[in-house]
Formats: sequence, C-alpha cells, structure tokens
Amino acid sequence: MPIDTGAKQFYSCPSCKVDTPHSVINKKGQTYAVVCGNCQTTSLVQEEDLLYCQSKWAEELRHILSGLDDHTEDQ
Repeated sequence: MPIDTGAKQFYSCPSCKVDTPHSVINKKGQTYAVVCGNCQTTSLVQEEDLLYCQSKWAEELRHILSGLDDHTEDQ
C-alpha cells in the first residue's frame, strides 16, 4: 500500500516526541522522507513503520470514538 507524496501520516516524531501528522515529501523504494507537523523536523522512515504508526493511531481513535458512543447511549 504505497503512500503518495503530499499525504499526511501520523508518526511519532523522534525529535519532539509528539504523535502528530507528518507530511510525506519524498519516497525512494520503501523509505519515506516526512516532515513533522509540530516541529518541522524531517525524518527518514520505512514504509512499514509509517503504516504501523498510522494504524495504531487509527485504532486508538476508533477506541476513543466508541467510548463516546457508549457514553451518549447511557444518557
């Protein structure tokens, strides 16, 4: 599942330590250059690591949203 240049992917920035959207600025093979949306640090990331962080973030978001649904149904 290749990621397009310009896409936003959640990634844990090694510089500022924030899980934040990173912009994909370039790709060579399975390696992506991404820029942190928080501190603007550029990182080189393997595709599998980028996809793992994105899926982890998406699962966490689903969990939070399902908790909100459960809470509103109780009221």
